[in-house]
Amino acid sequence: MTMSPPCSSALLLVLVAVGVGVGLGAESANSLSVVEASRLLALDAEIVRRLQAYLEEEERRQREEVEGDPESHTHEHPWIPAPLESISRYIHEFDAVTEGHAGANYETGASEGLPSADPLRTMVITRRLGRDWPALRDAHFRNNQSWQGVVEAVEAAEARLGVAGGREAVAGGTALSLMRLHHVYNLHAHHLAQGSPAPLADGARPRRRSAAMPLLRASDLSAVGVKAMEQEMYGRAAEWFEAARDAVENEAEQETSQSTTKSDTLRRQMDLLLHISTSLHDLLLTRRGFTGQTGIFPEQLSQISLMEQKESDVTPPDLGKLGKDDPTSVTVKPRDELAFSRLCRGHRLLTPTEESRLKCRTDARGSPYLVLMPARVEELSLDPLILAFRDVLTNRQIEDVKDLARPILEQAATAFGINSDTISVRSSHTAWLRDDTHATVRSVGVKVAALTGLVVKEDAGGEVLQVNLYGSAGHYIPHHDFVGAHYKAWEMQPPDDSVLAGHPNGDRIATFMFYMNDVEEGGRTVFPRARVGVEPRKGSAVFWWNLLPNGMSDFRTLHGACPVIRGTKWVCNKWIKHHPQLHRRPCPVI
Repeated sequence: MTMSPPCSSALLLVLVAVGVGVGLGAESANSLSVVEASRLLALDAEIVRRLQAYLEEEERRQREEVEGDPESHTHEHPWIPAPLESISRYIHEFDAVTEGHAGANYETGASEGLPSADPLRTMVITRRLGRDWPALRDAHFRNNQSWQGVVEAVEAAEARLGVAGGREAVAGGTALSLMRLHHVYNLHAHHLAQGSPAPLADGARPRRRSAAMPLLRASDLSAVGVKAMEQEMYGRAAEWFEAARDAVENEAEQETSQSTTKSDTLRRQMDLLLHISTSLHDLLLTRRGFTGQTGIFPEQLSQISLMEQKESDVTPPDLGKLGKDDPTSVTVKPRDELAFSRLCRGHRLLTPTEESRLKCRTDARGSPYLVLMPARVEELSLDPLILAFRDVLTNRQIEDVKDLARPILEQAATAFGINSDTISVRSSHTAWLRDDTHATVRSVGVKVAALTGLVVKEDAGGEVLQVNLYGSAGHYIPHHDFVGAHYKAWEMQPPDDSVLAGHPNGDRIATFMFYMNDVEEGGRTVFPRARVGVEPRKGSAVFWWNLLPNGMSDFRTLHGACPVIRGTKWVCNKWIKHHPQLHRRPCPVI
């Protein structure tokens, strides 16, 4: 009888049985926004500041007590008693996480370049607040008034910042984000464990041991593997459990003899999880074959090693055919996901012949506004038409829009609102700026109108300007911008009256998106079915039609925002409505 992969509930029971912590509930599906990550970093900084003051006080007290007996303490730690070493370790790890950013203001939320904009460091911070600090808080000096003062000060900081330091589920969301980065960019879990998300040069595997302390612990790595298992990404999970097993060995060499039993137990748990994930991968591969399903390598892991398969980065033969046939539904197909990942990594999927037809030029776009300073236009795709405009926003406009948006940023929603699955679809913070908010917002609309030749004034032909801030691992899975308000009518089916009522000016005929900063790494906008990707460049923009000339939805415009590897990503969108463009993009004569 053929075995089938276990359902999610059964899998969770297996994971609990081997002692691996799993964060459950709605929050475990969430990845952190840049704003939330900055607040957590600020809380951790406050904890460390309080601990440093406490440690200095204890050191001074211990020195005074033993001043007359220098032989009563070891040379290595002349005045720090053993119970305080865990506090010292907590402080030193924070120094490693924030290396190069000491003294920065972590509470501003503008974390470009700060540790909270790095998914690896964000994961360490969430683990420290979700596990390490609660353990430290509850294990030491229950009857010590000075220690109680530290705890009360930290609780006050939690209330001020609006975050809680004892929620382990927060770390689960960060693990999910790291898993997504690992999968989309085909990164190496062993390399990530050393503290850098950058791909390995020439595909080389790093040494198991590093001169520097690995940023991620075995528990961090296994948490990401658990998230991969929950998503049935068994090949990816196997890689994380393999990295976790190696990390256990490294950590065991640095621990005391009292920790040996614990390390042996953890090593056996990682071996068991690695065996389970490998077996499930091979079983799923046998049943379905390699059709591009998420997290599956093309060969049996029991026969060809995981690292050997990973380096091959197999591309199915039909990937080059993407975009040749018009898809007939909005469903994201396996080959769309494969193209999405490869475009995110910077691969070029257009043929040389197709690329030879694309041009770059300066163009006034038929607008008097641009006659003296024509736009620099780059064709990215001709069918569907996708254009890039270079240096169309000034630094002053960009900073004005950012400053206006920051105070009103909220968790981004999807068409279905905000729920426990929202962040797995879209991880960003959003603000909406009306034309009457500021003169700069109006000037952005004027520029869009000049570059497109369309009516874009608010409530006349355009929507309110949307500003998006993507933080650590921020992303948006492949989707369409059109809402499908009328395409059912073309198929002789009754349209959705509620959708029609919400869009009196018609569907979104086009999208104009500005990039407001240079992303340190990652964050491309890619079109899997058009087979093109756009690198975010400060001041530049990208434009595309969401509807065909006859008004029907163009399903080839499927697009997504690749996860941010390092840094943050600021964009703003102007969506343009269909009906007011009747005389500017008329329906073709049949």
